[in-house]
Formats: sequence, C-alpha cells, structure tokens
Amino acid sequence: RLPAPVTMMSVAPNGRFMACFMANGLLSVMLTSLSAKILDFDTNSTQKPLQMEWCGEDAVILSWHDFFLLIGPFGHWLQFPYDGSPHHVVPEADGVRIFTDLTCELLQRVPPEVEAIKQMFSTEPAALLFDAMERLEEGDASADDSLRALGQEPGAMARAVPSCIKAAAHDLDPKEQKRFLAAANYGMQAPRLAPDLEEEDLEEEDLEEEDL
Repeated sequence: RLPAPVTMMSVAPNGRFMACFMANGLLSVMLTSLSAKILDFDTNSTQKPLQMEWCGEDAVILSWHDFFLLIGPFGHWLQFPYDGSPHHVVPEADGVRIFTDLTCELLQRVPPEVEAIKQMFSTEPAALLFDAMERLEEGDASADDSLRALGQEPGAMARAVPSCIKAAAHDLDPKEQKRFLAAANYGMQAPRLAPDLEEEDLEEEDLEEEDL
C-alpha cells in the first residue's frame, strides 16, 4: 500500500523493478509484480520532477530545473547541481545521457572492475596488479616481487588480467585505458617472469652457501 498518490512511474530496463514518485515526495521502488517493496526514499521535495529514469538497472535519476538526484541501492544518493538550462534525460543500457542545446553528457555508475582497482586500500587481484605496474613505471624494484606474490596465489592472476582488460573497455579516458591495458600486459608476463625470479633467488642462496 502506498501512502500517497503516484505522480510519476518508471520501469527498470530488466522489467523487474518499478520506481514510483508520489505526491508527498516519497520515491518507492518495488517489484513490477507489486509483491514486494524494495526501497522507500524521501526526496524532501513535493514538486514533481521533470523526468524520472533508470540509470542502469539499480539506480534511479530524477531531474528538476536546477539539479539532478541519483538514488542507488540501499538508499545511497548523490545530488548534482545544474545551471537550469533546458535538458532531456535519455536512458541507456548502463547509464543515462543528458542532452542540452550544446552538450551531451554520460552519467553512469562506476563499473565494478574499475571500482575494484581504484578503490582505496583494495586488495582485489586486479588492484594489486595495477599497483605493481605503477611501481614498475616508477622504477621500483619491488614491482616484480609483488607480481610474483600475486602469481603464487591460486587463480589470482587469472582473475586480475581479465579484470584490467574489462576496466579498460569501460573507461572513457584513453590515458586510463592505456594504463589498465599496461597492467594486463604486465600480468600476462607473470608465467615468464616468475621462473626467472625464482632462479635468481636460488642462485643467491647457492652463493651464500659457498661463502660459508
């Protein structure tokens, strides 16, 4: 049961969820079967938005004259101020495009692969591989040690390399794309580099024994 009249509705691209904006400013997200409510969010605005669209399959964007409100899973939200110029929001498979007379902007959720790499203190294999690549570029000799440690963890490199490639495919910045691909390429050298590193370690151990 909804506490107020519904003034605007929008169905998610997957057809499973429906967002309803009500006259009291409450946004409700529920299953299209109406069997369960997923989220209630108070927008603190009884003014009907100009548009309400789905941004991907798990976030809803509402637009007013001078700001956008993006509401994600678990009620997390972001507000974006706008200059008040006429605009139109067009949903895409993985986000929305915002058109004005002069511009076209893409708003999308940060892809999981990019988030896993760029998130602070991330311990995901792709993040560790990217960190090793950055240290290699800086001339840090510990980069190969990090690569070897990652390669010794079962399945870690097999997950890290594809994740870096997917991150490059999602990112819109050519410079970042090249960095993600450089990390993937560095990870692909692991089968060749790791044995070399192990041989060097063995040689050092042999020298120490001879000195004794």
